[in-house]
Amino acid sequence: MFCSNCGSQIPEGSAFCPNCGTRSGAAPESTAGQAPNYRSKPLVLSTLEKLEGQEVEVLGLVQGSLVSSRNVGKDLLAGFKNIAGGEIKSYTELTASARAMALERMQMEAANIGADGILGIRYTSAPISVEGAVEVMVYGTAVKFK
Repeated sequence: MFCSNCGSQIPEGSAFCPNCGTRSGAAPESTAGQAPNYRSKPLVLSTLEKLEGQEVEVLGLVQGSLVSSRNVGKDLLAGFKNIAGGEIKSYTELTASARAMALERMQMEAANIGADGILGIRYTSAPISVEGAVEVMVYGTAVKFK
C-alpha cells in the first residue's frame, strides 16, 4: 500500500504513513483502550523543539514502542552473514518495520488527545535478551497550534 500524499510505501495495516503522517485507508487498532481519533489532516512531525514563528500549547509526552524479532531461520542466515561481513538485510528490515510501527503508535496516541503535531521527536532502540529481538521506542511532545 502506498501513501496518497507522498507516495511512500506504507506497511500493511498501518494507520498513518511513516514518512509524512497522512492517515491511510487501513483501520488502525486502538491504543490504551481508546477508540482512535480520525483526523482529516496529517499531524506535523518534527525533531525540532519548536517551530519558528509558531505558538503552541503543550499537551504532553506521547510515545510509541514495539518489540519485534525475526524467526530462527533468518537468525541463522544472519549469523552466517555476520561471519562474512556486509549488511544483514533481515535485521535492516526488522528495525525499519519496528520504527514505522512505533511512529504510527505515537501518532495515534497524539491524535487521540487532539494534537496538531509532535515536536522534539526522538528514537531509541535496544536489544532484548532474546536473540534477534529489538525494542524500538519513539517519543515526542504533543502540541496544539495556536
